Amino acid sequence: MSIPRGCRRQYIPTWHSECDQPYNAFLLAGGRVDSDFKAEELTSCLDRKRRERWIESIEETDFTHSSKKAWKTFNPLTGRCARPRQCPVPANATAYWPLANGLDAGESKCHSLNVKLQCSALWKAPRVYGHLTSPFTSEELVHAIKLLKCENAQGPDNIPPAFLKHLGRNCLSWLREFYSSCLDRVAIPKIWREATVIAVPKPNKPMDDPRSYRPISLLCVPYKLLEHLLLFRLEPVVNAQLPTQQGDFRSGRSTVQQDVKLTSDIEESYERRRKAGLVLVDLTAAYDTVWHQGLALKLLQTIPDRHLVRFIVNIISNRSFILKTSEGKCSRLRRL
Repeated sequence: MSIPRGCRRQYIPTWHSECDQPYNAFLLAGGRVDSDFKAEELTSCLDRKRRERWIESIEETDFTHSSKKAWKTFNPLTGRCARPRQCPVPANATAYWPLANGLDAGESKCHSLNVKLQCSALWKAPRVYGHLTSPFTSEELVHAIKLLKCENAQGPDNIPPAFLKHLGRNCLSWLREFYSSCLDRVAIPKIWREATVIAVPKPNKPMDDPRSYRPISLLCVPYKLLEHLLLFRLEPVVNAQLPTQQGDFRSGRSTVQQDVKLTSDIEESYERRRKAGLVLVDLTAAYDTVWHQGLALKLLQTIPDRHLVRFIVNIISNRSFILKTSEGKCSRLRRL
């Protein structure tokens, strides 16, 4: 296995073949009078190339396909890439806020007991041996690795995505067998349950309030690869049971389609002289307040293989994280 790396010695921006001639003439001139003329010719050649490259970059900027590259060019010009402000809130205080949101799901005791009884009955169903829990294939693993992005940050294990994208044949075979063993034994490495959370300040929010920070979790890249493998198998099963109106977290769907459907419903109601109702609900820290018992019931009702559901419930349990601020300060280990 080898990860290709490269370097350019004595790199000069916008240097090209046309600069070699005036540069060599400048060296031959030494300290004579015409050396100043050669130096001016060289700098004008570099300036002309910089101007051409800038015009080329502006003409190639396209927001219609991928705006990431465009904003990467514009943000330094507008000052948005300035050094982040220091966080006045201690790391432990910032880490406590997302943890506190998930302490109480707000479910009544009667409803909780009902859900628990339903889960117990479904867990007792016999195991179905099918393709959902069969060993992973090499094609699935290679396809999942291709979806990894090299620019993504690494997790607590410090394994970057580029490391997995350049694995050799023997390493890929071992990794495939390891993932299949995790699925069969319903177990994952301990470090895969840990996350490094980066506190990103929200715009136009007070910096001294822990709720003014958006937590971004950095997971281990091999663990995210396992999630891709599970998604490939679950997506066809789950999509067949979801209503057509749902657009979130579905392949080939976007918010644009939901906006078009909402606009069409409003226009149709207006033409028929009817009222169109709209309810907007914004759940605070929705991902942090997911009720795991209720989630397990939904999985048991949706996925026919109980062994796969048990594996999913296992990998989302006993999670922990360490929060890091922009100054590099870390909180103590928090468990969810």
